[in-house]
Amino acid sequence: MEFRNLTPFDALSYTALDAKDREYNVVAMSVGYQLKPSFPGVADSDPRGQIYRAEVMDQDPLSLCLADEHWDDPATSSLRRESDLVPYKPKCDVVVTGKAYSAQARQLLRARLQLNQGNTLLIDKTLRLTGPRTLSRTGGLDGFLREGLNPTRAYKLSIPHVTTEVDLRYELAFGGTCQVVDPRRSTSSEPVFLVNEVCYRNPFGRGWMVQGYFDALAKTKEGLPDTLPAPQITLESEPFERMVQTTQSGSMTAVQMAAINYGVTVAGFGPLCKAWAPRLAKAGTYNDEWTAHRHPYLPEDFDFNYWNGAPQDQKIAFPDLTQGLRLTTEGLIPTGGRATVVLPAHRGFALMRFDNGLVLPMTMQVDTIELDTVHQQVRMVWRAAVLKSTGIRVMEARFETDPKAPLMKLAKPNSKQG
Repeated sequence: MEFRNLTPFDALSYTALDAKDREYNVVAMSVGYQLKPSFPGVADSDPRGQIYRAEVMDQDPLSLCLADEHWDDPATSSLRRESDLVPYKPKCDVVVTGKAYSAQARQLLRARLQLNQGNTLLIDKTLRLTGPRTLSRTGGLDGFLREGLNPTRAYKLSIPHVTTEVDLRYELAFGGTCQVVDPRRSTSSEPVFLVNEVCYRNPFGRGWMVQGYFDALAKTKEGLPDTLPAPQITLESEPFERMVQTTQSGSMTAVQMAAINYGVTVAGFGPLCKAWAPRLAKAGTYNDEWTAHRHPYLPEDFDFNYWNGAPQDQKIAFPDLTQGLRLTTEGLIPTGGRATVVLPAHRGFALMRFDNGLVLPMTMQVDTIELDTVHQQVRMVWRAAVLKSTGIRVMEARFETDPKAPLMKLAKPNSKQG
């Protein structure tokens, strides 16, 4: 199939398979908008805060994300942006990357994300953010260990430092990794662990410890830590108060990982890593049966919801931009405060030219809405997929700024068709 990009935006065609081994032609297109204040300086007098207009970035378009982008080393940091090269998303991911802000230095910041389609509220989520803080040892931890009491109670949450901004990354949310090396049996090239566990919902976070961590640490020469990092990002409805400890050990299936109740939500606005619970469980079963009969194809129980990486409360049905998609934020613009923008009712679509001469338009769906708080940009990813067996000769990516315009227009006499 020939692909033609008849837009000023970054668009790409590729093939993908579903769980029944059917092959699809997929078209993905990235459309960026620069957010600019409509009435600078009037935010204090308007209950909606600063009103922004969304200007389409057709001269300097925002590219598709061709591979997962992490904040730092992929092995030790969370996702900043997720690859757009997926076959299909059953829902639309609404994600935020960047920072939360406050106009004045504070111990506690508030970041709110709202999305309305017409009069329908689709998303209303508020994060509670703090400056750096720790879990500090108050003394008596050895006594807790000797008496078999919960040692997490020997750590007290400190008062946060003041700050004007907090990075929106899961390293600052709940989670963590627990590793204790046995110094007697380890070598420099081959460590032997007394404890080697991670929080399955966020191994890069803080505030979590596995049962037995302190007991194992007491057996080493390292000593018990005086301070441990504490989460700076939580849900407003679920403030973090003290360290969380759970029992888990050994190898677990993705389904078992997803079933563990940590009692605290991994809070954030960004995409969750593909290997984290409960997302990993949607990837299907990869066992000896799969190796013998399905490899390298998808397992039959693969759930395409796996490709939706946003937190559960940030996944929505494919939006209808003609209904007026309104994005409202608080604490997500560099000056702090509230901001509102109505996203334009533009349309992405693909024009399909078949082998038999038939020409049909196919409306693309918006399956990713990404707000970049640092650069004050919104990026939408439009996507369409069609079975390769339908016999498409040419597929054209097109874009219409007039929501009332027809997707196909009658050709003028003697005009040439591709």
